[in-house]
Amino acid sequence: MKYKLKYMIALLLAGSIGMWFMPLIKINSVDISIMDILKVGIGNYGISGTAGEIYPYIEEYFKPKVIVVFIVLVLVLVGAFLTAVISGKKSYVIAIISSIVNNISVISVCLYIKNKMAEVQKALVLLDIGQVMKFSYVTIILWIVMYAVIVLLCILGLWLWRKKEWQEEYVEAMPEKIDSRQNVWERPVAVRQQESTGFEGAVVGETGIFEGKVYSLKERVEVFFEWENGKAVLKKQRNTQNLAGIYYVAKYQEYCIDVFVKSNVFLSSGQPLGAGRTYYLPRGTEIYITNKENQFLLA
Repeated sequence: MKYKLKYMIALLLAGSIGMWFMPLIKINSVDISIMDILKVGIGNYGISGTAGEIYPYIEEYFKPKVIVVFIVLVLVLVGAFLTAVISGKKSYVIAIISSIVNNISVISVCLYIKNKMAEVQKALVLLDIGQVMKFSYVTIILWIVMYAVIVLLCILGLWLWRKKEWQEEYVEAMPEKIDSRQNVWERPVAVRQQESTGFEGAVVGETGIFEGKVYSLKERVEVFFEWENGKAVLKKQRNTQNLAGIYYVAKYQEYCIDVFVKSNVFLSSGQPLGAGRTYYLPRGTEIYITNKENQFLLA
């Protein structure tokens, strides 16, 4: 979810431009949006009637500052673009910063427009055109609500990334008293001893020569399955012969398995665990390495 969430946020950021087309000011029966002011400010209009009489005055008052409105528009789009292309949790930080900058900028522009439009109205009253002017707070409220949703989604994204980082964190030091040339297995009593002193994970052999024996883990310290002499063994070293790495996360009572080689690590149901991916398996899960003669219980 955390990988797709940033694209949703980027779409919302870019989509907020749609609110620039919503009415912000109403003079008589003419609705005027931020986008209208941007277009009129650069002289891009050709409307007759009441609007045709009002727009020249808007151009006169807003033309000097129309570049500011354009810069704010660019900032919104740049924020959306960076949120989509930057990887990891940085994208959510960018989105939050963009939301803050966009809100400050747009609200400032809206207040500036409101004040300037009051001057425009005074000029129009003299021509008996702009007797009534109303400012639409609905547009501002919808803008704020939309960005509140964006910020909440960003916080959710950061939380999901933080959770993943914590789960994948582990100490680089390897367990003591592990002979790299053989598996050091303990009798099942080791699990009970660990439970009484603070469980840190254990792999229990269910078939083959390791049936009924226990390999005790240290929390968040990774060990590695390797194929040796026709059987799966556990080693402390990380090397090119490793099939998968495994460690235990006590906080979530889950085992983290990093699979390095495809079609070698399976759930007891026969479902393969894909290479290059990380899996979080609860206690009690059974797996086997290559074949069911090498089946293990994640105690």
